[in-house]
Amino acid sequence: MSIQQEMPSIPIRGVLHGGAVINDSTVPKMTQEKFELPIIVKVLGTWNLHHVTKYMDLDIFTMHSSVASVFGNYSQTNYAAANAFLDSFAYYRRSLGLPAQVINWGALDVGMGSDPTLKDIFFHKGITLLSTGQICNSLTQMFLSDQVQGIFVDFDIKRFFTASNLKLKASKYARLVSDREKSAPEADSGGETTYESCGNMVDLIKQIAAHVLMMDVSEIEDTNSLAQYGVDSQNSIEIINTIFSETKVTIPILLVMSGDFSIQELADFLSKKMSDSTSDELSSDRHISESTSMVKKYLDSDRLQQSSYVFSFSISPSINRPEFWRRVMQFFARLNPEILVYATGGNDPTDSSENNVDIEDFIIPFEHIQTNEVLQTKIAENKDTPLSVIYDEKKNKANLNISCNRTHFDAFCGKIIQKDLQKIATYLIAKNDVPSWLDKANVDLLSLYSSKLHIVATNSKNYWRHRLRLCSASASLKSKFPMLEPKYEKGRIPIPLTDVNHLRELLSKNGWTMCNIVTSAFQIALHKITNIERVPVLLEVDLRSWIQECQLHVLACANHVPLVSPNFIRPGLTMHEILNENEQNVKEGTSNCLYPFSAIMELQEFDSKLHKTHSFLFDTTDFADHQYINFTSTQIEKNPSFETLLYALYNKMEQTLLLEFHFCPGRVSSYTASILAESVLNFIQTLSENHTKTLRELQLRSTIGRGSMSSPKGKNKSFG
Repeated sequence: MSIQQEMPSIPIRGVLHGGAVINDSTVPKMTQEKFELPIIVKVLGTWNLHHVTKYMDLDIFTMHSSVASVFGNYSQTNYAAANAFLDSFAYYRRSLGLPAQVINWGALDVGMGSDPTLKDIFFHKGITLLSTGQICNSLTQMFLSDQVQGIFVDFDIKRFFTASNLKLKASKYARLVSDREKSAPEADSGGETTYESCGNMVDLIKQIAAHVLMMDVSEIEDTNSLAQYGVDSQNSIEIINTIFSETKVTIPILLVMSGDFSIQELADFLSKKMSDSTSDELSSDRHISESTSMVKKYLDSDRLQQSSYVFSFSISPSINRPEFWRRVMQFFARLNPEILVYATGGNDPTDSSENNVDIEDFIIPFEHIQTNEVLQTKIAENKDTPLSVIYDEKKNKANLNISCNRTHFDAFCGKIIQKDLQKIATYLIAKNDVPSWLDKANVDLLSLYSSKLHIVATNSKNYWRHRLRLCSASASLKSKFPMLEPKYEKGRIPIPLTDVNHLRELLSKNGWTMCNIVTSAFQIALHKITNIERVPVLLEVDLRSWIQECQLHVLACANHVPLVSPNFIRPGLTMHEILNENEQNVKEGTSNCLYPFSAIMELQEFDSKLHKTHSFLFDTTDFADHQYINFTSTQIEKNPSFETLLYALYNKMEQTLLLEFHFCPGRVSSYTASILAESVLNFIQTLSENHTKTLRELQLRSTIGRGSMSSPKGKNKSFG
């Protein structure tokens, strides 16, 4: 180093690294060059200083970082990443026994921060610049404390979070705000986009959309629709909620997502709706209250369900060790804090106040059985337990069976459980310790669900009224055929694994989904026996696509929606027309799935004898094989309130379809059930040849009778 050469008798006792370059850009416009510019100065500069001084007897090695790496900052992902390196590097040096400190500075009234333009931006974000005296005092305090990391920033945290569109209550920084401040009314945030600051509705919509979509306002044209800028169901709801918070007007989600409505037309809609703002506010409050009441009733009714699921996973022979998987399940409980509430008698997994059990004191029921023991007997014994595990060990292999009560879980939890178990197993084998990232934040399902439901409740209510009115006859199978000998005593018909590769081109060409194919097959099979005009089936829908915060959580987050078939009696109706119309029915039904089924049942148009007879559960999987644990099946105990249940699992990677048909032996004959199951399978296997034929033509060809459900060559594995 030149300093050592020029002053060899004076030792270097300290290093202060303050190099920085600002090169802001939003993520869509961030180039590799822009991203690397701050990185080079911060990362390489630090690394070089570390290497040339690591053998010196230093008193201090202080790096000047930024609060951007702590709180984040819009359009500064590159700068935040560079500073995050400094934060981590300080701890790395300390681990080597070397001096190291890092200071996360807020806005400073020196250097770059003294720019008048930046001062105005800081002000609107609730940030006050630190004066020279405050900077010196902070630096002195840092040196004397000898802490590894210190954060010095002068800001109004509530105002900062509001201006940054962040949720303070759910943040780890919420404890920095006193209880008095939390309960006080929100102050004017200054930096928020408001109707008053925008001056007109067009500007308001553009400002909000630009913020949500991370674009510059100048890129958004009045005559374009929001759909042209890539708005999806998630950010459209965020736009709707933000507009509602400003105007107390709810924009229907279809207007936002449709390409037929320009921003100017949305503004006109808003202006018209705001003509009576007081009335709108009262109406909005009422709707939110009604939504919360509906969701509460839905959650309560869901807890009355007594049926269960068993998610089964195959274990690799290389890691067939019961004690290892017992440990994995303990970490699974830590990863999913709601498990504690379920297992200790709590009713509401979303209420963190009930979660007062120490994870180390909680043990998931885990039973290790050998091949001579009956698995199904053990599963039946654990039926009323919220969550239990049976490790079924066989020669050279094992199965992990997780039994979950429907009171707290839905069928879609299987995929979440699989991801968690794979992640935990991989980590434990590599590290033999539990990392901090295993913790998931608690979710308030009632509040999340209610806030999203009130936006679409009125439209969904009207939609379901219209669909329910289409049904005029019952699709009940009771006494359709005589109760002969019970061929399927337990009311479950496993259907051979079906190869659906032959349908790929057909689905792609027509825009059909596999869910539509199986729904249509089920409804046509039911029509074949009942001969009624329209056949309704209740589809169980995963709400996690609408409530993104619940995406990773194992909880009961599913709802039933009634899908009403096309008019099967219509002359000349082709299979192609049925599938086209049903595809639309499935899309519309799932887009209105937030409306609780408990509320649908209270509609005047709902009739249990017409609409609550047959249920359908469709799930997909696209997981590649894992080296330690893989999903094999889901066992479903049928809800006795339905006559039948068709369960379908579509493997996108292997292009296979696993089907399982359940029925109530006391209400549906085994003979009828076998006809239905065979008809569903036959429809799927022959769709490629028959999709252009009329329904009547196919009915005349078919004869009602017993058949055999044969699986495609090489696919003879049954489900369940």
